[in-house]
Amino acid sequence: MGMNKGDADCTSGLSKRIFDHWTSDIRNGFVTPLEGAALDAVKAHCWALAQAVVDEISANADVTITTDDNGLQQVSGSPTEPPASNKTLSGAVS
Repeated sequence: MGMNKGDADCTSGLSKRIFDHWTSDIRNGFVTPLEGAALDAVKAHCWALAQAVVDEISANADVTITTDDNGLQQVSGSPTEPPASNKTLSGAVS
């Protein structure tokens, strides 16, 4: 899964998800409809949070996948010998 910050208007990606969840719960103190400066402030907060989360994960997350001994036996559909031991695949989140 790619990391999608969304946009500053909170119409896509993580910024939209944060905005939708935050504003849909009346316990957070929002009244409907949000307008003007209040709406702009909430969107700016959601966008900043989405950027920070995606940037932090992209910069610092590590991924490690370990297969069992029989997990790497096919190459282009042709059977091959299994690896002698478990193999670890690692990389970055993007």
